Amino acid sequence: WLAPLHVVLVPIADRHLDFARQLRNALLDKRIRARIDESDGRMNRKIREAQLMKVPCIAVIGDREVENDRLSIRFREGGQKADVPIPEFISALERGIAERFFNVVLE
Repeated sequence: WLAPLHVVLVPIADRHLDFARQLRNALLDKRIRARIDESDGRMNRKIREAQLMKVPCIAVIGDREVENDRLSIRFREGGQKADVPIPEFISALERGIAERFFNVVLE
């Protein structure tokens, strides 16, 4: 994906920020552009703002996600997927970015 930002991480509460920061760092290490929405707004507003920015993936992080090392993902196209293992999510992002990049280069 050629988007300026690949993923927005939306922690539901402040207690999820450490987990979100660790995930962001893991994504940045893989050269995946990610940021955390640390604003004081409600989760729905944070999700709506990311949708308006047309971010390809929004990862919602709550208690269940932190306990299980999994994510709930919302896609720009409107789909959702819950209970995604973090390594699977990172691999899927890497493949999506590489395929899009190579499609552009080869066109």
